[in-house]
Amino acid sequence: MGKKGVSISIEDYSERDKNFPLKAIKTKVELRLLQAGIKGVYIPTGQYIYIDAQPTIFGDRVTGYHVSIEPRRLMEFQALDNTGKLVTYRPFACSKSYGGTCGTSRLVPFIDKLMDDLLLDYLKANPKKKGPLLSE
Repeated sequence: MGKKGVSISIEDYSERDKNFPLKAIKTKVELRLLQAGIKGVYIPTGQYIYIDAQPTIFGDRVTGYHVSIEPRRLMEFQALDNTGKLVTYRPFACSKSYGGTCGTSRLVPFIDKLMDDLLLDYLKANPKKKGPLLSE
């Protein structure tokens, strides 16, 4: 995930959920990325991790969260539009999404588990390169 790091984008539901743990989520995600040797940043890098922990509200209280974590990357391709003109498209693409539902008290641990799954897949796909053996 890039030499400049990977951007982190977290949907903020503080207005709908007064107890939404935005700071705890940011801290957890940054820590997990650092543990994997990835720098988390809040500037555009062309690749980012999108975290959406939408509150489930029943009546006037939050009963849980629908969580989705997606690694996204800017891609570019060219194709003919409907007039035959060659056009360049630059969408963000996601190859895999990690998610599920959890109760209110389990949000940050659930995000931690999803980040674990994401980073395990990342490390499998991008094994650390081994350097030459040092001779004595």
